[in-house]
Amino acid sequence: MHEIYIKANAKINWSLDVVGKREDGYHLLDMVLNSVELADEIYIEKSNAIEVSTDSGELPDFQNNIAYRAVKLFSQRYKTSGAKVVIKKRIPIQAGLGGGSADGAAVLEGLYRLYGVEATLEQKREQGLILGADVPFMLTGGLARVGGIGENIKTFQTEYIYNIVIIKPPKGSPTAEIFNNYRKDAIIKRPDNDKLIYALQTGAVRRISEQMINVLQGVTKKFVPETDFLCAELVDAGAQGAVMTGSGSAVFGLFEDMDTAKKTYERFKERFIDVFITKTCTQGLIL
Repeated sequence: MHEIYIKANAKINWSLDVVGKREDGYHLLDMVLNSVELADEIYIEKSNAIEVSTDSGELPDFQNNIAYRAVKLFSQRYKTSGAKVVIKKRIPIQAGLGGGSADGAAVLEGLYRLYGVEATLEQKREQGLILGADVPFMLTGGLARVGGIGENIKTFQTEYIYNIVIIKPPKGSPTAEIFNNYRKDAIIKRPDNDKLIYALQTGAVRRISEQMINVLQGVTKKFVPETDFLCAELVDAGAQGAVMTGSGSAVFGLFEDMDTAKKTYERFKERFIDVFITKTCTQGLIL
């Protein structure tokens, strides 16, 4: 095999709770993640050097790009030559949708396959965690409860597919500042992730919406005020629930029927560039 094509799916946070902080400053999380069909397209081929290009002018160049770092990390560990990576971006950046992590996971998995290196999922996730907190989840995707700084992953099966409309405001969210400004004593309501997982597995939409809680949303709205307004507008448009994903700035609504989701998509597409209608899915990467 000389080249490989991978679709790297975005993720949404049905919930996000901050449950502690490590001595090194990293926050400990308890969250429920789900892959969605919104995806970047990644083309990887063997090369004697590391080369990364994209159709988006917003991504960090060269060494600061997670795809570049993924190739470098793999090459150093397994003594391989390098790779040429081309990324067709569709997942917006600074959105909380895991676009960078999805790309990093895709490149890492692609290199394992291109170079025929055998590794367990645990080993791949260890490598992924070096690249970013969401990368270990993105390697498999689906529905999962994720804890720690992203290394504790428990996956769940569900037969239910959920209709989602995502809106990202023009302004991105500064993740580091969001976490630095988080104060646990300011949190009034936290998600019950046990109830949320059960609701997602049983298709109980109303109960899902009750647990769609992100404790960072109150912090992010100080930087991107639209997050709260857009969640309220999504509910007014017919969403059963709406919440910010990750540290923002994107929000999403859960819709029981696709017709209402499509009408909502068309309504918001007139105001925002980054509006997406999608569905939950069972995979993080599609090869």
